[in-house]
Parts: sequence; C-alpha cells; structure tokens
Amino acid sequence: ARAFGSTQGRAVIFPTSGTGAWEASLVNTLAPGDRVLSFEHGYFANLFTRTAENLGMQVDEVPVDWRRPIPADVVEQVLRRDRERAFRAVLVVHNETSTGVRNDVAAVRAAIDAAGSDALLIVDTVSSLASTDFRFDEWRVDVALAGSQKGLMLPPGLGLLCVSPRAMEVAERGGSPRHFFDWRPVLREPAPTQAAAPAG
Repeated sequence: ARAFGSTQGRAVIFPTSGTGAWEASLVNTLAPGDRVLSFEHGYFANLFTRTAENLGMQVDEVPVDWRRPIPADVVEQVLRRDRERAFRAVLVVHNETSTGVRNDVAAVRAAIDAAGSDALLIVDTVSSLASTDFRFDEWRVDVALAGSQKGLMLPPGLGLLCVSPRAMEVAERGGSPRHFFDWRPVLREPAPTQAAAPAG
C-alpha cells in the first residue's frame, strides 16, 4: 500500500490486467443499478466508463475538455444537483494515457466534499503510480487501482489495488456478485508486517 502513498489502505493483488483491476474496483463496491459519475475525458476514461456500464451500473458520463484536467467546479455542480444523493461513486483516471493530461485528484475530492456527497472516489493510477505524485491517504481516495506494466514499469500480468477502510466496509455489506475478483477473502487475512532487520 505504501506505493500508493497509504498507511491506512490495504493492498490487493490479482493476476490480471488493468482492465481486471477496473472490474475488481467496481464489483466489490457497487451493485448493478448503482449510479456512478464519470467523465468523458480520454480513451481510457471512456473504457473505464464502459466497464461500469457493462457490469450493470447506471453511469452519468459528463463530457469535458480532453486537453485540460477535469474541472473541480463541474464535479461539484453535478453532485450538488444530485439532491437524492444517489451517486455511489465517482470514477477518475489520474493520468489519462491517451492525452497525457493528469487530473487533480485532491481537487476532485474537495469538490465531492463541498457538494456534501458520500460517493466513493475510485481512481485509475495505471500510468501514474510510481511515475508521479499520488497520495491515497491525503487525498482520501477510496479505491486506487493500477496494472504492473505502465507506471510501475514491471512485467505485465498483475492488477494492484489499494482499498480504504471505508471501501472495505462497503464491500462487506454490498457490491455485486463476484468470485475471482472478490477481495474480501484477501482482506480478511492479517495485514503483513515488515520484518525486523537481522542483527548484524
């Protein structure tokens, strides 16, 4: 979890791609029919949206300028209009690979808070993790996900997630039917502790 800038989140690793990590982030926290806010902000942002739709979530996709970060004021305006507090999650790609535009995750979190929304913040860090500043705890991200092959520059084949205590609670009481991507059995195992250095 430290790679994500977290001391509170728990790490989960699946033998999968970044696409599988998208699915894991969604099926553990959301159910079919849940309302989700996303942004038409680039090729991978659009694929993340399609993944949620294919899993049965009701996605409101807001078009924004692909050349600039997602405007925080737009996030706040959309969420303020949601008077029934129906949005269960906000999806953001930290660094949109197709354009190179990096979104301000801290500003998105501030907009969610300013609107009084309790939506989860789910962030794709596939091309940003370990390559640019990311602060899971400080920005109060609920789920961050990555693949091993881009920002981390490792061999492909691993989907990595960092899960906040809040997201863990949501997954325990809800989510979608799932099996392979169910993170609950993994998170029920004790968190690993760092081994003490041998005396020398």
